[in-house]
Amino acid sequence: MSDPVLGTKWGVWTAALFALALTAGPAVGQTGTVTGSVVEDATGAPVNGVQISIEGIDRGGLTNQQGRYLVVNVPAGTHTVRATYIGFRTTTTEVSVTAGAIATADFRLEVSALSMDEIVVTGTAGAWARAGSYASGARRASSSTSGP
Repeated sequence: MSDPVLGTKWGVWTAALFALALTAGPAVGQTGTVTGSVVEDATGAPVNGVQISIEGIDRGGLTNQQGRYLVVNVPAGTHTVRATYIGFRTTTTEVSVTAGAIATADFRLEVSALSMDEIVVTGTAGAWARAGSYASGARRASSSTSGP
């Protein structure tokens, strides 16, 4: 005689869903959300397009036009949140994420001068001669036309 619950198609599906619920349930319940804003330190103006990343996990995002961001499914625990944007100093802060809760990490970015290597421009005299002869030829053409 077959098992009345697991011997049917419905019984197999019920057992599979129950097993899935047992394994997936705690993972979803052990995450939280990190949100916040990013502004320029000197002016307090929101900064759009700042890259927000949470170190050690594959989570992050970008700020919107209001300088706000939202990162979901962050594992519960203490994390380092990093804000990166070209022309500003990279800033990090610690945040404590609680399961099912929202943690806030706000940033004030300081402008940072970019240091670049020098640029060297070189040329040859032959290229200048062609440019010079073209320019003098254009001058002759314009001076040979008769004016009113």
